[in-house]
Amino acid sequence: MTDKVGGFHLTPDDIGELYKIVEELRGTNAEAQRILATDETAQELALIYERLGEDVTPVVLDAAVKEYTARMFTFTPAKPGAGLTLASCYLNRNTIGKWAFVGGSVAGLIAGTAALAYNQFHRLQEASVEERVETAYHTQTDIRARIELLETSPLVKDLPTAEQKQLETLLLLAKGKISLTETFFGEYCSEGTAVDGVTRENYPRATSHLSESVIPLFAEVEEGIASGEQILGVERGLQSTARQLDSLRATIRQAAPPTVLLQQAEQTYHLGKGAVTSRRRDTAEQQLEQMERLQSEIMYFTQTSATLDGVYRSVRDLARESVAIERAERGYQEARQARDNANVPALRKAVGELQSLSAILNQEYELRIVTRAGVKSGIDRYYTDEQGKRTSGFYLIVEAVEGRNAVSMEIRNEEDGQIRRVAMWGVRVPKGVYETVKGDKQDNGVIEDAVVGGKRRGYLSPQYEQRFQIQGGQITEW
Repeated sequence: MTDKVGGFHLTPDDIGELYKIVEELRGTNAEAQRILATDETAQELALIYERLGEDVTPVVLDAAVKEYTARMFTFTPAKPGAGLTLASCYLNRNTIGKWAFVGGSVAGLIAGTAALAYNQFHRLQEASVEERVETAYHTQTDIRARIELLETSPLVKDLPTAEQKQLETLLLLAKGKISLTETFFGEYCSEGTAVDGVTRENYPRATSHLSESVIPLFAEVEEGIASGEQILGVERGLQSTARQLDSLRATIRQAAPPTVLLQQAEQTYHLGKGAVTSRRRDTAEQQLEQMERLQSEIMYFTQTSATLDGVYRSVRDLARESVAIERAERGYQEARQARDNANVPALRKAVGELQSLSAILNQEYELRIVTRAGVKSGIDRYYTDEQGKRTSGFYLIVEAVEGRNAVSMEIRNEEDGQIRRVAMWGVRVPKGVYETVKGDKQDNGVIEDAVVGGKRRGYLSPQYEQRFQIQGGQITEW
């Protein structure tokens, strides 16, 4: 709450804050007198009166500055009066006399502060323009460097005549436009510094020239340089494509592939080189990709052809049943035929089947009924038999266990014929077997006789225990 005494509206806190301000401003008194007692101050004052349309002689201005400087921050005692007396009584402090001068000094302080703020404003503006001008100077330097790189690039001599002339025109225009900025930088930023070139008197003009002339010229030059860089970029890409085509051709020839594959590679190579010559960059890159694919196929063909007989022998030695031997023989014959015809896709398919056969023959695992808590060990459901009759079926849920780990298997679902890789699946059994296993689990929650069969190394399929009477049908979903 604020007390109003004798026309005063200031609380003790208000007066305390004002006192702090006065003390801070008094600290700048010496600096303010130095600034105001210069010819520069008189010049600034003349400029202000000129903008106001007032005609004031230099003699008057000089006298005004000296008089103002002499009076700056001079303490003038407050005139006695009721207001001062009441304020003193209100504060009830012997030292309150030092606050009384605040009201009389505020106007002088504001005037001095305004002058300092005016000078500081122009200093900041000048510094900002100096920074912008120096940044522009460095931009000009960078642009000149980019132009020189384009002019001296070793790629220029490899360009077609038309593109050489186009590049030459672009660079000539760029150099001409950038030279138009020399006058600006000579005046405002000699040798890369704008400290002396940009002044309080000319910084508005420098800002105008920079924004309206120099920056737009930079933009035009940048556009021309970008076009020149694109021309050389295309040439660089075409030369790189040509080198890669040459390298791939040499690698393929060294591999000595069958004639049909070598002819494909040669045809692709010449199409790619022709596209480079006619400067059809996209077509050249497409032929390069085709050449890379051919190299990959040829290298696969060469390596696989050399190891095919060994792969077959390892599979044949693993097989312990006639069906596995027959599959190995069939896969080998298909692979040989693909090799003789240089048919890489067919060779890849046949060899892949031999490798899958080898992986299956190497497997050894047990088939166990799943007995984990929360997982079904069996299920009964209807299924459609081979005659198309809908009938009920009973299935034990099993998994393949290799060592101590369950492994996924590829299982054909008898309900839709689809082969899926699953960790658990159902094998169809007679109802009596199903009920026996069911009773075994209900007895104590554990299936004592859980192994229904197993697969030995060298065999394609597992062999089932006779007591489970596995009927052959399997399901992968329930």
